[in-house]
Amino acid sequence: IKSFLSPGPLQQLAEMEHRGVTVSLPALVPLMKSRRAVNTCAWCIKHQRYCEHPRAKIHQGSPACTDMGQMGDRAGIDGSTMQDFATWCALRRALKEPFTLLEESDAFKEETIELMLGDTHLIEGGVLDSLDFGFADR
Repeated sequence: IKSFLSPGPLQQLAEMEHRGVTVSLPALVPLMKSRRAVNTCAWCIKHQRYCEHPRAKIHQGSPACTDMGQMGDRAGIDGSTMQDFATWCALRRALKEPFTLLEESDAFKEETIELMLGDTHLIEGGVLDSLDFGFADR
C-alpha cells in the first residue's frame, strides 16, 4: 500500500525512521492529512500502465489486525501496520468515496479512525459478532 504514497511523504517517513523516531499513528496524522499525501494512480493489470484509481460508490476494507487483534502483537497505534492504515486513510481522503465500511477487531478504538478521518467523514461505530450471523464463536 505504500506504493500509493507520494514522494514527499515517503521521504519524510524514511527520514523519521532513520532518526529513530517512533512512527506511530499520531506522528503520521499531519503527514497523511496533507492534500498531496498519496497518488491516486496505480499499476493497471488490464492496461499494463499506471491508471487513475477509480472512485467507488462503496469502499469496504480492513487494515491489518496485527496491531489491534487479540492474536496480534497488540501494539495499538504504535504498531508496525499503522503506516499502512494511515496510507489507507489518506487514500479514502483523496478518493472521497461516498461510503466506506471499515472492518476491524473489536479492540480497534473508534477514536483511531476519528483521528484520521473524523474531519472529512461521518464515523459510526458498531461491533458485529459472528454469533449474530449464525456462526460459532471462537
